[in-house]
Amino acid sequence: MKNEGLMRKITAIAVPVLLLAALIAVSIWGTRQSARADALETQVQSIYRHTFFDLSDNINDMQVALKKLSIAASGAQYVQLLQDVRRLSGEAVANIGNLPASHVDTVDLNRFVIQTGDYANSLSVKILNGAIPTEEDRQQIAALYEASVQVATELEKRLTEENFPTQTVTADGYYETANGDGDADQENISNYPTLIYDGPFSDSTEKAEPQGLPRETVDEQTALQRAVDYLGGAYLEKTGETLGNIETYDFSGTDAEGRSVEISIAKRGGAVLHMMTEVQGAEEGVADETDAERFEQAAREFLDAHGYDGMTSSYAQYYAGIALFNFAATQDGVILYPDLVKVAVERQSGRVVGVDARNYLFSHRKRELPEPAISEEDARNAVSDTLHVETVRLALIPKTAVTELLCYECTGSYGDASFVVYINAQTGVEEQLFEIINSEEGEFTV
Repeated sequence: MKNEGLMRKITAIAVPVLLLAALIAVSIWGTRQSARADALETQVQSIYRHTFFDLSDNINDMQVALKKLSIAASGAQYVQLLQDVRRLSGEAVANIGNLPASHVDTVDLNRFVIQTGDYANSLSVKILNGAIPTEEDRQQIAALYEASVQVATELEKRLTEENFPTQTVTADGYYETANGDGDADQENISNYPTLIYDGPFSDSTEKAEPQGLPRETVDEQTALQRAVDYLGGAYLEKTGETLGNIETYDFSGTDAEGRSVEISIAKRGGAVLHMMTEVQGAEEGVADETDAERFEQAAREFLDAHGYDGMTSSYAQYYAGIALFNFAATQDGVILYPDLVKVAVERQSGRVVGVDARNYLFSHRKRELPEPAISEEDARNAVSDTLHVETVRLALIPKTAVTELLCYECTGSYGDASFVVYINAQTGVEEQLFEIINSEEGEFTV
C-alpha cells in the first residue's frame, strides 16, 4: 500500500512535469520553425526586391529613350534609340518573369512591355530599309512614352512605400504586397495604348501558350505528392493557386531536414515550376574556381536526377549565400537559350536550395532546326575585325517571346573587355551584340 501511495505521488508530480517539458519542447520547435519560415520569407523578399529595382530601372530608361525619340532628327540616332527601347523591353520582360505571377498586374504589364519592344524593332527595321517615320509613328511613340511615364511613376511609388511582393497568396489568387494590399493596385497601371502595327505582338496576335507542358492537368493531391517526391520528403500544406500562362498549385512547409521550403507545381502535367528552400549562410562575392566548379557540378547532378538531360551552364551569379546557375537545354549540339532553368546552390553546404524552370516549361520542345546556310568561318568573318574571336558555337536565341533564330554565338575580347556576338546562321547578319560584365556578383550581359 505504501508503494502504491508512493507511486501515485510520483505520478502526480511526474505527469505535470513531463507535460510541461513537452509543451516547452513544442514551443521551442514552433519558434524554430517560425524563425526558419521568417528567414525564408526574408530571403525571397530580398530576391524580389532586387528584381523590382531592376524592373523600375528598365522602365525609367525606356521612358527616357522614348522621350528622346520625340526630338531625334537623324535616322541613325532614331534607330539607335529604338534599339535601346527593344533591349530594355527584353530586360524588363525577364525581370517581370522573376516576380510572382499575379504581382504588378503582370499580364497587362508584360504585354505592354513586349509590344513596346517589338514595335520599336519593327519600326527600326522599316527605317533601315529606307522608310521615314510617319505622323502615325510619332503619335504612337508619344502614346508609348505617356504610358511608360505612368508605369514608371507607379513602380517608383511602390519602391518609395517599400511595397514589394511576398510569397503570401490571398484567397483570390493574388500575391499580397509588403503592406498587405493584395491586388489593390491592379487598375493603376492597366490602361495601356493599343499598338497598331504589323508585328508578331500586335493586338490581333493570340497569347503565346506554354510549349513544354502537356495538355492534361493534375489535381491538387497529385500536385502535393509531386512536390513531396521532388523534395525527397517534406511536410507541406497548400498556400494558394497562381493564375497566368502557367497556372500552379502553391505549397509551403518544411523539407526532410526541417528547413522551410516553398514550391509551386504546374497544373498542366504536374511539373515543378519553382522551388526555394531556406538558405544557411550569407556569403557574398564570386566564388573561387574550385568552389565554382563544385557548385556547378552539384547543380548539374540535380538537373540530371530530375530529368533535365543535356543541359549546358551559361553563366553564374553569387549573392545572399547562394550560387545561381543558368542552364540551357541543348539539341543536336545547339544551345537552346529560350529553354532556361535557374538552379540555386547553397554555398555553405553545396546543396541545391532553389530551382526556377519557368522559361524551360514555357519554351521547351523538340525543334525543327534548319541547317546553317553559312559556315562557322563565314560567321567569324562577319564579326568585326577588332574583336578577337575565341569560341564559336551554334545557339538558338529568342528574337521575340514567340520567335527564335539559329545563330552562331561568337565569344571574344576587345582589349580588356569581353563580348558575345550572335550572327544569323542563315543570312550572316549580326543579330545581337552584348558585353560580358564581370562584377562582384558574377557575370551578366549588357
